[in-house]
Formats: sequence, C-alpha cells, structure tokens
Amino acid sequence: MTSMRLSFESTIADLRKTIASLESLLKERDESLGKAASQMRGLKATFLPKKSEKQSPQAKPQTQEEKDAADEERKARIKARGNNGAKRKDYFAVETKEEDVYPADVDVNSGIEIGVRDVIRYEMIRPSFIKHIYHVHTLMCGDAVVSGKAPSAPLQNSRFDGSFIAGIAELRYLYSMPVERIVKYFQGNGFDLDKQTAHGLLKKTALLFENLYKAMRLAVKEGTYLNCDETYHTVLVKDKDGNGSKKGYIWVIACKEKGPVYFFYDDGS
Repeated sequence: MTSMRLSFESTIADLRKTIASLESLLKERDESLGKAASQMRGLKATFLPKKSEKQSPQAKPQTQEEKDAADEERKARIKARGNNGAKRKDYFAVETKEEDVYPADVDVNSGIEIGVRDVIRYEMIRPSFIKHIYHVHTLMCGDAVVSGKAPSAPLQNSRFDGSFIAGIAELRYLYSMPVERIVKYFQGNGFDLDKQTAHGLLKKTALLFENLYKAMRLAVKEGTYLNCDETYHTVLVKDKDGNGSKKGYIWVIACKEKGPVYFFYDDGS
C-alpha cells in the first residue's frame, strides 16, 4: 500500500510539472501575439492616413425639391424590387383597370388616409363567342319599301364575320394548329364547330385573298427598286413512297418606293 501511494504521488507531481510548463508556454505565446499586434498597429499608424487627414468632398446642400425627388426615386426602386430583390416585369400592352379598395365595414369619411399601396393582379379571359341576332325591319314609306341592312360578312351566305374567320386563320397558320385541334379548342370554350365547316372557311378565305395576292404582285412589279431575299421551310409533298417532306423555298420581294411586300412560292422550287 505504501509503494502504491508513493507511485500516485509521483504521478501527480509529474502532472503538476507538465501543467506548469504548459501555462508558461501559453503566457509566452500571449506575450508574442501582443507584441505582434502592437507592431501592426504601429505600421498602420505610420503608413495609413488618419481619418482626419482624408480629403472627403463636401456634400452640396440639397433643396427640399431635390430631397423629395431623391426620396421618390428610392421608394420607386424599393417597390420595383419588392419580390425578394427580383425586378418585376411590366406588361404595358394589356388592358388596364384601376379600382380603389377601402377597408370593409368602415366609414371612409370618418377616417384619415395615411397611405396608398398598389397591388397588381393579372387576369386572363378565355376566348368568348357572341351570337348577334339582328332583327332586320322592313318598312313601307309611301310607295317605297325600305329595309334595314345587317352588317355584311366576308363570305357570301355565311353567318361568320371577319373576326371569327381571322381567329381560325391565326390559329391555323400563325400557331400551326391542325383543324382538328382548333375544333376541339373551340368546343372547350363553348362553341361546337364542325370540322368540315372550319375547312370550308379556310378554303373560301384563301380564294378571297387570291385577288389581293395578285394585286400586290402587280404593285410590287411596278417599282423601280426591289429588295429580294429567300427563306426555306419544310413542306409536305407526295413521292413514290407516299407522303414525304422536302425543303421548300419562299421568295420575298419588297418594293422600297411604295412599301408593299410580295411572297412568291412555286411548289417549293
């Protein structure tokens, strides 16, 4: 027991010496770091100018109008980047409606307005179809019979006006929608259109524009200075194996003097 006790005391003494040595090393390190920090402060004071020595331009005093303009500009920047710093896109080509919204169940005249904020919501109205019924009256005025006239339609004996035909042509040729899809699109928006009727409207419209196409060609040919260019588009053709496709060329001719443009297409050649 005595030998074991002496061994523990020896171990404790060694640990105390080790701890004392570590404390001494830590003190020396702190002193070294303090000296380094003092030297750095001396270097900064020597080579870097003091705040009082910096030449800062004197700010020109602002008028009240300039202060108000700067404040409005700051508010506009904050409002424009209100979506987590992302700039919101403005759609200027859409119909705009404005409406004042006041607190519910509150007498507006009894309160004092302290601010107005703008909240924007974009609304989309699906395509709508309107059925116009014109009650055309016929009157006997003396010996003459006078009858009213309903608005004329682009196609003879047709119940579809120009906006309806233009809508079908836009979907078919500008957005490349097949007639079957156009019919389903119309049905989904409340108008049951037969596929044969849609094909007939497009075909009759093409014949109607044939005269305009010829007139544009004559007008362009009368110009003395023409600009021409070509482009290509994949067109469907019939070959020996059935239906196929090829690169078809379209020529555009513009008359610089009068302004008309003529597109020439001859079987894609």
